[in-house]
Amino acid sequence: MTSKRIYIASSFSMIDKVEILSKLLEDKGHTITVKWWDRKYEIDGEQIHTTELKKTTHELDPITFNHLEETTISFWGDYNGIISADVFIFYAEDKPRKYNGASVELGIALGQMTPCYLLGKLENSVLFSTLNPCESISELLWKIKYHCDMQYEPLCQYYKGKKEPCAYGKTYGVICPYIRKILT
Repeated sequence: MTSKRIYIASSFSMIDKVEILSKLLEDKGHTITVKWWDRKYEIDGEQIHTTELKKTTHELDPITFNHLEETTISFWGDYNGIISADVFIFYAEDKPRKYNGASVELGIALGQMTPCYLLGKLENSVLFSTLNPCESISELLWKIKYHCDMQYEPLCQYYKGKKEPCAYGKTYGVICPYIRKILT
């Protein structure tokens, strides 16, 4: 199995589940690019856990909050974790709801053409239609292990000049959208 660099997007309300998933992925030899759920900040000489940051700064107006050093550090840490990931996981709750930061993170991953997987449920949106849904963590682990490198046409191995499909394509007879266009 090839080790993957993985970014997990979720909600602060899901931290317990995210930590369990992170440990499972690391036990399988993968690397988590950023553990945003375990970040510590120093505000006014006090160490504050990432889950406390919003509570500490909730009274601030958006301009002030967005220009805090801690906010800038968080953004660049998360951004670099997303763009360096081989795989992006959106870990949502079982009941669809809106996600703020995780939806932005997903947008960055989609812009990087990173394979994106979904655990849980999201509200209907055309932007979520490109996510590869997984009904369970074991299905997610299987899909990551055998994921098709051709999730997006520009990444197609045929497009890259390779003469045969990826392991997933060989095993399951998958023809990616790019090669399908060539054949028709």
